[in-house]
Amino acid sequence: MTIPMNPMLEKEIRTRLRGARAFQLLFAYVLIQVLIVAGMMLMRGLTSSDMPLGQVGQLFWAITFWMQLGLVTLITPGLTSGLLAVEREQQTLDTILLTGMKPVDIVVGKLTSIAMFIVWLLAGSLPVTAIVFLTGGRSE
Repeated sequence: MTIPMNPMLEKEIRTRLRGARAFQLLFAYVLIQVLIVAGMMLMRGLTSSDMPLGQVGQLFWAITFWMQLGLVTLITPGLTSGLLAVEREQQTLDTILLTGMKPVDIVVGKLTSIAMFIVWLLAGSLPVTAIVFLTGGRSE
């Protein structure tokens, strides 16, 4: 049994991941996180505090969680702002509307592709988040 795929979702996934822009965005996203976490670790090493390693892990967890939430909050509007505007600029909106797809299917396909891209960014940042577990993890 195969799951029927939204044609717009399939097109968006193919075009979004073919170009170098997606991988550049992933690289920049993870690089920002690595720089922040490395800066936190460097500051922890320079201040020689008496904080136990478990509390350091909890602090890193809180900071990486809020950092990822902030980055996703900044990136998502930039990706969704041009949903149909890009199709209109490239003069492909009329062609898409002639395919017989419902406008709801078009919008749902585009939004789903962006949601999948955001999940891809979050999955790419899992190694940075794993650093938290090396410093004591999360106790709650």
